Amino acid sequence: MRAARKSYLTDLTNEQWDLRKEFIPAAKPGGRPRKVDPMNL
Repeated sequence: MRAARKSYLTDLTNEQWDLRKEFIPAAKPGGRPRKVDPMNL
């Protein structure tokens, strides 16, 4: 079981993420599945 990730001052709120997520490209079809949630990048 993984430990909870430490939060940082630069982390986005859900509202901030909703405004920015459209700029993160979707995963390409046929490629490997993403291992990391884009919000945590």
